[in-house]
Amino acid sequence: MSKETPKLLIIGWDGATFDVIDPLLARGELPHLAGLIARGVRGRLRSTVPPSSAVAWPTFATGRDPAGHGVFGFYQTETTSYQRRLVSSRDVHAPCLWDWLGAAGLRAGVVNVPVTYPPRPMHGFLVSGMLTPSPQETFTYPTELGPQLLARQPAFPIESQVMHALHGSRSRGELAQIITAWTDAFHANVCHLLAGQDWDCFVVVYRATDIVQHGLGLPQPGASDGDEVQQTYRQIDACLGALLARVPADTNVVLVSDHGAGPAHGRFMANNWLYQRGYLRLRRGAGLLSKLPAWRRVPLQRALHRLRLGALARRLPSALSTWPAPAPRKRHAHDLIDWRRTRVFIPTTGVQGLPLRLNLAGREPLGCVRPDGEAQTLLTELARELEALRAPDGQPLLTVVWQVEGDANRLLSNRGPDLLALPREACYYSIGA
Repeated sequence: MSKETPKLLIIGWDGATFDVIDPLLARGELPHLAGLIARGVRGRLRSTVPPSSAVAWPTFATGRDPAGHGVFGFYQTETTSYQRRLVSSRDVHAPCLWDWLGAAGLRAGVVNVPVTYPPRPMHGFLVSGMLTPSPQETFTYPTELGPQLLARQPAFPIESQVMHALHGSRSRGELAQIITAWTDAFHANVCHLLAGQDWDCFVVVYRATDIVQHGLGLPQPGASDGDEVQQTYRQIDACLGALLARVPADTNVVLVSDHGAGPAHGRFMANNWLYQRGYLRLRRGAGLLSKLPAWRRVPLQRALHRLRLGALARRLPSALSTWPAPAPRKRHAHDLIDWRRTRVFIPTTGVQGLPLRLNLAGREPLGCVRPDGEAQTLLTELARELEALRAPDGQPLLTVVWQVEGDANRLLSNRGPDLLALPREACYYSIGA
């Protein structure tokens, strides 16, 4: 970039909502965000359909909807089986903003954007974000940047580690302290990269807002100044101020969020509903089967650890530690389903909505729904039944916002849900359980 062209700084606040921001702005508690708004513009934008971090950040990066980039939720159902796996950057089938910048000869720095693991080559540098398994994996591009960051900060703040720390029974205060400490450590690395690397465009996502809202809920009306969620917003506003102080005064700054946040007043157990309506069938003896462990082959050392024989595992000769051995694993839900008789299933979870996929003959491994008129008839029936569901207050529970239409070829080539329903005003969270 020429010296005359300003740099571009893009900052993401994951899950940020004006429902929390506006009261804090009114009290003067987010001074750096207030300054940006005073010098620029603000607006309430629509998220992706469905509104999910796993979907929306790839849309931000590529400018395409889920059908265009290929990510429909946190999990992808394998085409050769019904097993789910976490999505990754390999599932994003479209160029990202930083790819276009690189093609134009501009260097980008990308830090903590979800669904960027494993890192792909680019003109610049990247530190992968949410869904990165551990700092022992290659989580940066170029590869040598990772060891440099770990040498500077051995307890590098990978999100999977903080999420592990958050699990378990802790008080609100303890949860907030973990998130605060993690954000401070993360922000220190962001400042280090911002100042120490060459870049024309710098993209960073702060996840603390989303994590604290999932863990603690939104502030109640009239909440005290000590509310942990509001404190997280104050913390990342201070981070915003620190970033602005480290970039040239003429830097163009964009602050974005992938989706908002709201209360969940109940749960719709979607798989139970599919089972009760006869769309999903279970294997004979599924109740007993669910109580028994499944087995798979893993290295002998890991198998001993799973059997709580860690002391023995540590004494193994190195030559034996990698021998394949059977080890118990938690039985997955798909193990209990009779796929030859199931007509509809949930292909992904972790999205604010209910995605449904037909068990289509010629597309799924054990598909039983014909892709001719039977498929469209079934989709119409599903949409009608879902929109007839009522919440305890008597209002509609779900709204069908999208379903595949067209001939059999379009159905057979569809990689995502065949039908998607969203909860009314996010009052219910649909899950595959």
